[in-house]
Amino acid sequence: MGKPSGEKIIAFAVPAAFFAFFLLNGWASGFAFPLNDDWSYAMAAERLLKDGVLRLSDWASATQVLHLAGGALSALLFGEGFQSLRLYTALCACGSAWLMFRICAGLGASPAVSALLSAALVFNPLSVLLGNSFMTDMTYLFWMLLSFRLFTLFLEQGREGLLLAAGAAAAGAYLTRQLGIFLPLAFTPLLLARPDKGRKLALLWALPLAAFTGYQVWFNFFHGPTWASVNYVSGSTLAYLSKPGHFLVESLTRLLALLLETGFFLLPAAAGLAVAFPSFFNRNRFPNRLSKAAVVLAVLALGFFAYMEGPLPVLENSLHGGGLGTLTLAGQPEKVSGFFASAWFWKSATLLAAAAAAVLASASALAFRSGEPALKALAWASLLQLAASLAGAKFFDRYLLVFFPWFLASAAYASRHARFSRAAAAVLLLAAAGISWAGIRDYLSWNRAKWEIAAAASAAGYAPAEIANGFDFNAWHSYDENMASLRSLKPLKSIGEWDWQKVNDYRAMVSFAPNPAYRTAATIKYDTPLSREGGTLYLLALDRPAPRSRPGTP
Repeated sequence: MGKPSGEKIIAFAVPAAFFAFFLLNGWASGFAFPLNDDWSYAMAAERLLKDGVLRLSDWASATQVLHLAGGALSALLFGEGFQSLRLYTALCACGSAWLMFRICAGLGASPAVSALLSAALVFNPLSVLLGNSFMTDMTYLFWMLLSFRLFTLFLEQGREGLLLAAGAAAAGAYLTRQLGIFLPLAFTPLLLARPDKGRKLALLWALPLAAFTGYQVWFNFFHGPTWASVNYVSGSTLAYLSKPGHFLVESLTRLLALLLETGFFLLPAAAGLAVAFPSFFNRNRFPNRLSKAAVVLAVLALGFFAYMEGPLPVLENSLHGGGLGTLTLAGQPEKVSGFFASAWFWKSATLLAAAAAAVLASASALAFRSGEPALKALAWASLLQLAASLAGAKFFDRYLLVFFPWFLASAAYASRHARFSRAAAAVLLLAAAGISWAGIRDYLSWNRAKWEIAAAASAAGYAPAEIANGFDFNAWHSYDENMASLRSLKPLKSIGEWDWQKVNDYRAMVSFAPNPAYRTAATIKYDTPLSREGGTLYLLALDRPAPRSRPGTP
């Protein structure tokens, strides 16, 4: 065998860099505790590994079967614990980076541009956060990109085995998150024009339909409904869709938020095109006046949206003025947050994001109008998943991850029509990686500290269920037991989202700030790149009545 080509070496550079980033910031840090919702997947994976029983958590709404199997296999090979579970997620992130490189290179982008766009996919703050968790978002992205890449290879080579493999990857995507069923649906139109379309469609749909049918039969007739399937997937969605006026206004708001925040997360890709934007804009194959008017309207709409909603961030869950990652503790306004709490930072970011969104939208318009059939298939896959996401009662910023490949693929296609500034993209990429590094280090640090102070509280006589220490901590210790108790008392539809927490009799609370209404029982310092002095968590004893002069709770 000959030496690997330069392009092959570059293709693996970004995955290797992300894996090193994961090891240094996650694995070596020993973050053996849940983050956000991944406790629910960890519990199910642990049960599958130890007892061989596939039982989904009442909390999680994703199909998640393959996600749990991947996590359990990783734990079997590398030892039980959150580090091993998240290793599976990190490997999927590395695979996604490699696939994004191959997709961009296949669209005609140079190896350097493909590498920069691949890095933009995994080194933005959202991807870094999700790639260091055991959530399903990043693992789903891998199966989604794998399905698209295999389908693209089928279109290029015509080998039917690739079509079957694309369907298998789509089945894997569906068994991770329900959105995966839209992948073969998006690919179907490209097969309808073929003379042997019946055989081709059968090959594409065989495994996705088998996965869909098998999961539905298993879940509905053997597993049984979960709280999430009854109240979140069905109940909340139907209630949300039953108000058409509110749904339309909220959908428009979500679309504008999606464009604005995507512009922020994918600034490196937009910066590469922005330097040559005038020439790129003139090469857009839309009628010139129409394309100019569309971009102007998009900028005006985003500007008005930012004016009404305020500067970024506008979607909840992962990125906020307190830093990166979901804030779960009381006293949030007092958290040490560094530049994340700076109004100047977010106002500047909003202006850049609006400009980036306009550039990416223009590149998307060009790709959708004149791109290869496979690129249009990716566009339809994104639009179908967007429609499903807009129909949901909640719309978190982490849902944007599945739309990043379309914008990056569009940028790769657009780079064939105008000069792509690698220097501008690299500078913004380094800035994005720096923000991601500071955010994830801070997030892991204060989360580790809250588990350490809880351990000290337990040694002092507080049971874990008596410490209000964020819903992930409380859920890890009491969710299953509390939900079983609630299930025995009333039907699933009557159980509120946070009723399980109300079962606990809290005697202490962990907070980012002291409260004069409660006694500070303990404190703990934690290191964070957001402050030279570091941060502090406080254990507040709730067993002393609050003074009448300061009523209320923290």
